[in-house]
Amino acid sequence: MMWTQIKDELGKVCGRGSFVLALCVLLGLTGALRYAGAPSPYADRAAYVSAYEQIDSLPAPARGAYIRTAHRQAQEAGDVWNNMLWGEFAAELDAIDGYPRYLDDIRARAEDSTQISIFSEDDPFIRRSVQKTAEAFRPLTGRVLSFVNSRTFREATDFPATDVTVVMLLLYMVMTLVVFEKEKGLFVLIKPLREGRSGFIRAKIGALALASALLTALFWGGQFWVAALKYGPVRLDACLQSVSGYLGSA
Repeated sequence: MMWTQIKDELGKVCGRGSFVLALCVLLGLTGALRYAGAPSPYADRAAYVSAYEQIDSLPAPARGAYIRTAHRQAQEAGDVWNNMLWGEFAAELDAIDGYPRYLDDIRARAEDSTQISIFSEDDPFIRRSVQKTAEAFRPLTGRVLSFVNSRTFREATDFPATDVTVVMLLLYMVMTLVVFEKEKGLFVLIKPLREGRSGFIRAKIGALALASALLTALFWGGQFWVAALKYGPVRLDACLQSVSGYLGSA
């Protein structure tokens, strides 16, 4: 019964041709903007694709040495653009190589925070936060990171236009579901329903939750597809911490 009500509520919005048209236009527009965006001020898309292809063609143990060699050669040749491009990769590699030390520092800070002096002015909240952080990162001890195509992942997940678009569509759905019965003059028929207004409201909330999941899968799935077309596929089997910018994820 509840599932039928949820489908009916979704139909009130998704059944409108204007909503379907707007959804298709916004989906295509965000994808086109994401594809057309320049990767950086110093390197174009082709440079990134070529570099990632060179790196991916090598066995994993040889990638680090190759990146550092390419970066050093660009520096020696005075090639500003390649120096910046390979320097970006070298910085990501340094962060990956330093991950064990990063975890050791978190653990050391937690151990130091337990040695409380009666004259210490440390905030108890800070001590608890440090200890909780160490507990969250403890399962990651021994995790081995690898160099991955971080650009594809970041391009797919870090695009404000997609966030704003999804929020606007959800707000439109909320407004439509709220005013639909009022527009049709059906409010007088709601109270006598089997579950009354509570079941009616639950159905609307369920429809919005389902719509949120569907829009998230549709837009961010599309962003991943566009980013993969632009920069090449991303290794989904790699640890999230391997992606540049996500080193601190637990």
